[in-house]
This record gives sequence, structure tokens and C-alpha cells, in this order.
Amino acid sequence: FGADVEWYPVWQAQIPAGETPRLYIDIGEKDRYLSPATNFKDWLVELGIPVEWHLNPGTHNEEYWSSHVREYLLWYAQGFKED
Repeated sequence: FGADVEWYPVWQAQIPAGETPRLYIDIGEKDRYLSPATNFKDWLVELGIPVEWHLNPGTHNEEYWSSHVREYLLWYAQGFKED
């Protein structure tokens, strides 16, 4: 979210009750963005916003992302409902 992080509470307040999007954050232990990502996750938790957090071995590169695609897809697929 970078510079937009200040807007998140405003955006969150505009989401109708019961329709908060599911949030999944994962990051490598050696990712250059680990500190801001951790701060963002902690901030979400303080606001009472549910977040799925995963800290894994790795860094910020395609090898990391591609090794976790299956996890992302399975997690997001859990949110789909069949009618």
C-alpha cells in the first residue's frame, strides 16, 4: 500500500458490514519489504481487520512467488461459494 496506507481506514469504513475482503499477506524472511509488511500486518490487526499472514524462507523474487502460487490459489479459492 505504500503511500496509500493512510487511506486504508477510510476505504475500510466504506465497505458494507460483512463484506470485508479476505486479506492474505506472505513474505520472505529476507525480503527487503519485510519491515513495512510486518508493520502493515500489525496495523491491520490493531484495527481489527482479519489478515492471513505467512512468513516464509526466501526473498523478493520470482522464485519465491512461483513456489507459493499454489498456496495463494488454494487460499483464495476457499472464499468462493457455489450456488
